[in-house]
Amino acid sequence: MNNTSAITITEASVSTIAQLAGEPAPLGKSHVRLIEISTLSGSAAIAGKSNGLGNEVDLKLLHELRAQSDVIVVGSKTVTSEKYVGIRPSSARPNPAPFAVITSGFSIDPASAFVKEAATPPLILAGSTAINDSSMSEKKKALQDAGVTIVDCGQGTATEIVQALNGLGCYRITCEGGPGVYGLFIASAEVDQLYLTLAPGLSSSVETALVSNKIVSSINLNEQAYLPMELEHLGFHSDSLVFLRYKNPARN
Repeated sequence: MNNTSAITITEASVSTIAQLAGEPAPLGKSHVRLIEISTLSGSAAIAGKSNGLGNEVDLKLLHELRAQSDVIVVGSKTVTSEKYVGIRPSSARPNPAPFAVITSGFSIDPASAFVKEAATPPLILAGSTAINDSSMSEKKKALQDAGVTIVDCGQGTATEIVQALNGLGCYRITCEGGPGVYGLFIASAEVDQLYLTLAPGLSSSVETALVSNKIVSSINLNEQAYLPMELEHLGFHSDSLVFLRYKNPARN
């Protein structure tokens, strides 16, 4: 705690978001950030979605981390449930980072806004077994015809995903979930920083856990992995949201 900084937040100013985000990850060096939001009861979603839990600051922090990234990793179910669309270009980032979607079923709709409206075409991250599955040929071809790049990630561990993305020149990686994707990166110890927003509400049940072992168990990784983290920064918002930034001391 001696090196932990803290701020009180009243507005979503540029300086506030910069303090919450911290220094950008170094260029040319693999660096993985997870960004999550949760109720005080530990649920990552209400009525199937997480976007109702945050506020303007939380949204701007998400956009800032995306702007600092070479690629944004997300699971296919999150893309669908949260109705993701492609990141729009800006004057600061005319060629925004692509989304890289983890999937084994190639379930992304090639005609969706997520694909069609993306300034930078998305990537599909899949294991070798799924890529070589002949029953998926039509889905794969439809995605490739729409401009999507399919990336072979071997067995599908987070380490293999990171290595594959690094091979494409994508070193600064932000992971937006969902729970199975977070569990995958934790199980492989591929986490440098965690950004966790606590929403000031209690849910009577945990509708969606922050982390699950669904993907981990399917590829026989350690389902009981534990990563000690150190608090780097916290922000207290006037509407009672708390913004926490942790680092993995083993990788920093």
